[in-house]
Amino acid sequence: MSGHVSAGGPDGHPGGEGLGDGAAEGDAGLLPLAEYIYRCRRIRDEMLGADFFGEPAWDILLDLFIGQSRKPAAPLGTSSANTVLRWQNVLEAKGLVTRCTDAASGGNHACLTDKGQALMRDYLRRAARSTGKVNI
Repeated sequence: MSGHVSAGGPDGHPGGEGLGDGAAEGDAGLLPLAEYIYRCRRIRDEMLGADFFGEPAWDILLDLFIGQSRKPAAPLGTSSANTVLRWQNVLEAKGLVTRCTDAASGGNHACLTDKGQALMRDYLRRAARSTGKVNI
């Protein structure tokens, strides 16, 4: 069983546009890159098994970045609900994730803090530059 914030589309993430609040100009290429990394990780999981690499914290950060860039929030990784909650608490203690209230449903869900958003944008910018093919 995967830990989920809300239901997603066929690729596990809902549709939508934009990078959400707090995105800097010039970050338009970051969301497609994040989605590409996410899809590559799911291919790797299919081929080698989801437990082979065991990076639930990274999956949570990546899922939340994509989910906050495309409303509503995204599923949290492919790990069990207990694993997701444990790592969500670790990420919260590091100031990268917080609990947010959905105004429409009144339910709680995880979201990246400003620090978490900045970390993910910085990582994705560096990853994009390292390819030599994307200028972000």
